[in-house]
Amino acid sequence: MNANNSNDKIILWLGTANGLNKLVISDEPKNLQELQLDVEIIKYTVENGLSDNSVESILEDENGNLWIGTSSGISFFNITDETFTNYGIADGLSGGSFNASAACETQGDILLFGSTKGLNYFDPKRVSQSNYLPAVVITNFQIFNQPIGNDAKSDINQNIIHKKEIVLSYDQNDFSFEFASLDYNAPEMNQYAYMMEGFDKDWIYCGNRRYVTYTNLDPGEYVFQVKATNSDGSLYLIRNAETKRRKRKEEERLRKEREEALLREAELKAKNIEHEKELEKHKIRNRIAQDLHDEIGSNLSSISLMSELVQKDGKINPDVLAKINRIQKVAKGSSQAMRDIVWLTNPSSDNIKDLVSKMNEVANDMLGGLKWNFNFPRNLIEITLTPEIKRNVFFIYKESLNNIVKHSGAKNVYINLSEMNDQIILKISDDGKGFNTNAVSTGNGLKNILNRAKEIGGKLELNSNPGKGTELLLEVNITQLRD
Repeated sequence: MNANNSNDKIILWLGTANGLNKLVISDEPKNLQELQLDVEIIKYTVENGLSDNSVESILEDENGNLWIGTSSGISFFNITDETFTNYGIADGLSGGSFNASAACETQGDILLFGSTKGLNYFDPKRVSQSNYLPAVVITNFQIFNQPIGNDAKSDINQNIIHKKEIVLSYDQNDFSFEFASLDYNAPEMNQYAYMMEGFDKDWIYCGNRRYVTYTNLDPGEYVFQVKATNSDGSLYLIRNAETKRRKRKEEERLRKEREEALLREAELKAKNIEHEKELEKHKIRNRIAQDLHDEIGSNLSSISLMSELVQKDGKINPDVLAKINRIQKVAKGSSQAMRDIVWLTNPSSDNIKDLVSKMNEVANDMLGGLKWNFNFPRNLIEITLTPEIKRNVFFIYKESLNNIVKHSGAKNVYINLSEMNDQIILKISDDGKGFNTNAVSTGNGLKNILNRAKEIGGKLELNSNPGKGTELLLEVNITQLRD
């Protein structure tokens, strides 16, 4: 509510949910016999020019004129000619509904209005009340910074001022508009805003700049709009504050984008470094495997071969011959072990198919005197194993076969290997004499198997009963890389 006095009259301005009300209170008696107040009520609504009937706040400037916060913007009410001038988002206001009683005047005569979208402030002395709305025209159109008359591909021949539609080909994707207000009173004071419907999300206030360039728009239909204030620059202070706010918001967005880009770059560098380390590891493993095969493996094979040839010499003392025989067996065993080590070291064999092939080879060498069956999927997918998983699964398998040969007395051995849900599942069973798993002590062989399963986070079960054979079940999670 606002009030002012005029001679012997009191004028009250009341804002309600149904408009602006002017109460004129006079204490002049109607006649000598009756002494009573005379109250006249005048109502102003949207029909009189008010922006919205829901009046939330009222401030009075130094000239006695009213600035009214409503649910649809700010209305200026000239009390002399009783006319309204309305201002909204297009004039730079933050938008939203203005809050009830959220308005005040500072000592510097700045008016502040709070809305659901933010704070709006301006100096009423700097706000022109001119109702003149100048026309805005597009004065020039360029493609790749060249006037359309110089573009051989363009079919735009008439003056751009009269052009309602422009059709461009896909490669004419860099173009500019120039525009101007037809208010020539003080053209340098004209303020502009533009928007490309379908591309820009909101009006872009560009001050007194009169051109805009668009590049790389997606194919489609767009509507370009431009508007301007008159030379008085209505509510320029509000628009300037809004522009600064948007600038800060844009700077914050760009800062976040830069930080995210730096983070992505750091992550990419880390991945590249890790990849380079893996490549270096592969090179080292390849070199070690080749050196072991070429040097040590070759020497062990030579020792085994020479020992075998010497044993055929009938002139050698039997005791010496026995020692040479032991040398030949050790060399042969070491040569086989060296081949296993070379296979384990070589990165080109880090594949489940190569593991199956090696396991089949080992079974053929170790179970030659038994009946055995090795079952595995014939359509194994490409799975790259880590060196740790490959090494430990292989040695668990080999140690298990060695125990069967040495201790089980079995006649049949059944081996099954499968892959399911990113797991290797290995089951080895025999029909040997079996043993009591609760009574047996963990010798080196069984201890090694349990330690290897633990090292790769595998689940190992050993089931056996006297006279009923033995079954080993190993389940290991694997890292799966498909080509």
